Amino acid sequence: MKLFMVLMKTAAITVYLLCILSFLIPALQPYRQILSIAVALLVAAHALEYAMMKAKMHDAAPGRTDHLLQTLIFGVAHWLPLIRGK
Repeated sequence: MKLFMVLMKTAAITVYLLCILSFLIPALQPYRQILSIAVALLVAAHALEYAMMKAKMHDAAPGRTDHLLQTLIFGVAHWLPLIRGK
């Protein structure tokens, strides 16, 4: 399960980086629109996840203040291990 979470985090970071690089590298320009849409959908889904899981995350790790940022970036790969206690 830990490997799966690492792969999910790596995939999320890869999508974000590709989106940023599509504005800087001309070879990625044809993919800019689809990458931008993918990132917008990813962030929207992660914002919804945060809203749904906020109380459980704060109960599982009350001293942490980075739940919003971590959830917006990584989604379930951030909060699921917290809730499961791993």
